[in-house]
Parts: sequence; structure tokens; C-alpha cells
Amino acid sequence: MENKKKILITGTSSGIGRAVTENFLSDGYEVHGISRTKNISDLNYKHYYLDLNDQKKILSLSNKLSEIKFNTFIHNAGIHGPIGKFEECNLDEWFKAFQINLFSGITLLKIILQNLKDVNGCVIFIAGGGSANSMKNFSSYSCSKTSIVRFCENFAEEYPNIRCHCVSPGPNKTKLLKEAMNNGINVDESRIVDFNYTYKLCSFLMNNNSYNLSGRQIHVKDDYKLINSSKISNDEYKLRRFIHEKN
Repeated sequence: MENKKKILITGTSSGIGRAVTENFLSDGYEVHGISRTKNISDLNYKHYYLDLNDQKKILSLSNKLSEIKFNTFIHNAGIHGPIGKFEECNLDEWFKAFQINLFSGITLLKIILQNLKDVNGCVIFIAGGGSANSMKNFSSYSCSKTSIVRFCENFAEEYPNIRCHCVSPGPNKTKLLKEAMNNGINVDESRIVDFNYTYKLCSFLMNNNSYNLSGRQIHVKDDYKLINSSKISNDEYKLRRFIHEKN
């Protein structure tokens, strides 16, 4: 396992995280997974049982994870948080969405950052639909996912030798999608995509040496292989407010 490229992935027990992990294992990577349960058995898979809502337990992994030469970090774990009008939301549960969707990921990133710097590594955050549009009654989810997008932009500017990306996976058949649909989010069945779309985009970004793509949010259905990264503008695939020029 020593000579294999190493990836750290959160939320590997089911859904996108599990599918991405299994694909990278098939590609010959060594994958280290973080989740509360383990559903993957492979000689090249190392599991850490961890509740990402527990910041102290995340930090307890610092010594162990900081010694591993990771090439890539993928933060996939996420929750909706409380569902309903903001005034009805329990704030502790509201903050929990930020802890799992954002803070746990950046904590793990900081732990392994030096090793990523040493190998000019890759960081990928999985953003949800709430990062591109507002979602009525899903304020904690939408706000925390949008924060991920801006964090990636900032990180890319601060660390130009590390490629940092946001991946929009589209609607996948996950527990989150079922929960969203059961709470008023309408999703056309034709828009639901296979987990492999996320894997293929992550693989493309991990193996693409163009730093012009860093700090950008790319959807799995985008024609990303056709993007001319040398001509891409500073604002493309980023959070921006459109400003009309004065006459």
C-alpha cells in the first residue's frame, strides 16, 4: 500500500461517498474513509469510525492523519440540518449542518494540509443543490453548502500550488434526495444522475494539472473536458453578483 496514491474521503458508508470510494479502489488507489459505519471491505481501504459532528474527535485524529502522505482530500459528507421556516429551526441543529458540511471538512483539510502542499495535491468539496440556488425551508443546508463554494475560491487563491475544486453532483438517489423530495423539493426524475458522474468528474480534476480550474464549482453534467482552461475567465464557475455597467 505504500506506493499507491492515497485519498482521504468523508461520508464513505453510502451514496456518493461509497460509490466514489469503490471506484477509486478499483483504480488502484489507497482510500482512507471517514464515516460512522463501515460498509466497504478492501485491502486498500482504511476506515476511521467517526461522527463528524464531534470536533474533538476529529482533532484526535490529527497525529495519525498528519503522518499520511495524502494526494487528494474529498469532503463528501453532508446533512440537510433542520427543515422548515427559519424561525421554527432549532439553532443547535442549524449549526450542526455547518459543522458537518463545512467545519469538519476544513478541519480535516488543515490537519493534512502540509502533506498536500508537499505533493501539490488536490482538494475536492462536494457541494449540493443549495449552493447554486436558494432552497425554501432548507436554510442551514443551503447556506453551509454555499459557504463551501466561497471557501474553495479563497483557498485556491491562498494556495496556488494545490488544486481546490467544488463539485456539484446533481440530484442522486441518496437519502438526502429522498428527504428533500418528502419535504417539498420537486425533482424531475429525468434530472437524477448516476453516482458515477461524480466519480468521473473527481477523477478528471485529480488528474488534470491545470491550475486555472482551481477555485471553481463544476457540475457533473458540464462539458468539463471541453473547457479551455487557458482561456477561462477569472469569474467563470465562481460565485459572483452581476453588475450592470452604467451608461
